[in-house]
Amino acid sequence: MKHINTTGVVLGRINYREADRIIKVITPDFGKVSLMARGVRKIKSKLAGGIELFSISTLSFIQGSGEISTLTSTRLQTHFSNIIQDYSRTSVGYEVLSLLDKTTEDSCGTEYYHLLVNTLSYLDNLKLDSQITRCWFLGNLLKILGHYPNVVTDIDNIALTEIQQYDFDYQNMAFVTASTGRFNKNHIKILRMLIDQNPTILQHVSGVLDIMNDIQQILARCIKQTTS
Repeated sequence: MKHINTTGVVLGRINYREADRIIKVITPDFGKVSLMARGVRKIKSKLAGGIELFSISTLSFIQGSGEISTLTSTRLQTHFSNIIQDYSRTSVGYEVLSLLDKTTEDSCGTEYYHLLVNTLSYLDNLKLDSQITRCWFLGNLLKILGHYPNVVTDIDNIALTEIQQYDFDYQNMAFVTASTGRFNKNHIKILRMLIDQNPTILQHVSGVLDIMNDIQQILARCIKQTTS
């Protein structure tokens, strides 16, 4: 049996039997792995402290012949404790974990791990609006998945302009020219910035909070379209 040491972030936990848990962890070097944490629900368990949600941990496990390996030791590296300080941050945090679990294969690349760690770090920053961080995460997840909205040309392959109004075609993930459309140059600007800038910079863009709900709607529906 192979003994493996790595770093990981817990995506989810399921109680198993009387005192065990099965946890899903995303790592930078082994993709997504399922681990059996035996006895972790006992009061004196040495494993419990290293498998908290919204944390980065050092993990050791024995790789089994089946789908689930056995967790042998844990050590907490970083706990993003501010995420659970208010409902909005906590809600976004759980959504992030759920979406990454849903959209990743066991053999997923390191980019998913780094996206998660960066997202948790931004969510932990109380100076940053949690909805901006949510948009940043959704946008960069779509980019990794190869389904980011077209922010260069419209559905007819005509360059997007600053004077035109648009609707959005979710089937084709592209804007559609519409004289009474709800989207304009400001929406397109933010969508372009999401994959090039971080939430700290985005938060200082004039008017960004005024259109954040629109941006979230576009990205959330694109995610749904991609994962359905």
